[in-house]
Amino acid sequence: MRERWKQAGLIFLSALAVVVAFAAYLFLIRRTEVHSVLVAYAGLSIVCLATYLAAVKWIERRLPAEFSLCNALPVFAAGLGAAVALFSLVMAILWIAGVYQPQGLNALDSLGIGSAFLFWLAVGAQEEILYRGLLFRLFSKVVGTWGALLLSAAIFGALHGTNPGATILGLLSTALTGVLLGAAYAA
Repeated sequence: MRERWKQAGLIFLSALAVVVAFAAYLFLIRRTEVHSVLVAYAGLSIVCLATYLAAVKWIERRLPAEFSLCNALPVFAAGLGAAVALFSLVMAILWIAGVYQPQGLNALDSLGIGSAFLFWLAVGAQEEILYRGLLFRLFSKVVGTWGALLLSAAIFGALHGTNPGATILGLLSTALTGVLLGAAYAA
């Protein structure tokens, strides 16, 4: 029991280090007036990842097994394939329903699908570090896996409530997504 709380405290300190680095980066970005949202989020993801890896190594004193490369390529390929298939299915349904109009396949211009992919990859990496890498692990030490799934998903959904146009249904579906992402992380 005591070891579990010690680990929870170390994870909390790691989370605090990432949040401080996150806030410092946002402060610097605002002072330097970076005009590219893609560059800002890519930098934020790099700062979060570097701080997470450093905190895991120096605060928690462990190797980050969640970044192990031994099975990474097949798992990444399977996950990417499933994600592309599911996203394509959703977009096809929205297109058929008449609520989505494709704007083209511009490679890497400011409105193209390439820059959008890079932007959402950066956002996703940063969110996974924060919500699964830190919050889920912290909560799982304190309240177990099931509690961690519910708590991290509730926070994931609630914090997305600050997004423009957020609705209750959107928050609930985001929280459910948080449960699924947490379950994938736990597995």
